Amino acid sequence: MQIGDVNVGSEHKIALQTMTTCDTRDVEGTIAEVKRCADAGADLVRLTVQGKKEAEACFKIRERLFQVPPTP
Repeated sequence: MQIGDVNVGSEHKIALQTMTTCDTRDVEGTIAEVKRCADAGADLVRLTVQGKKEAEACFKIRERLFQVPPTP
């Protein structure tokens, strides 16, 4: 199985995963935490989605995380 670019399953290496601890509705805080986790070596970072507001925030978070940085 593949989650994004990460292979998961018995024939693949163990994927390091973690979960954010901040309120998912805090878009900027969640983005910063996801980046810290990725910089620390996490292959997967999971978010808590307890309701509609958190789900809506996830769209914003994903959009921002997948933005291509401007070329200098």
